[in-house]
Amino acid sequence: MQRRRPNPSREVRSQPMAMADLFDHARLSASASTPSSVPPAILVDDELWSVRTITAKTGLARSTIYAYVKQGLFPRQRRLGPGRVGWRASEVRGWIASR
Repeated sequence: MQRRRPNPSREVRSQPMAMADLFDHARLSASASTPSSVPPAILVDDELWSVRTITAKTGLARSTIYAYVKQGLFPRQRRLGPGRVGWRASEVRGWIASR
């Protein structure tokens, strides 16, 4: 019987992130990637899109989206909980506009 290799993502999931930390992290990363002319209130109300929504909006396959993220060609996803990620709609819209 083969031994399983440790899964590093399970270690991350086992340490829950405080809700305040989640929003501070999102606000800090959004402020670095968005122009200063956008008011902070708009950044807080930004939608989070699932991979299904992104595939519908962009026409890209799920595997292509993750490959682009890995290569740095697509915005990074945010961890929302165990087994759940989302992308900021404003970042994806910006990526679409740049095409």
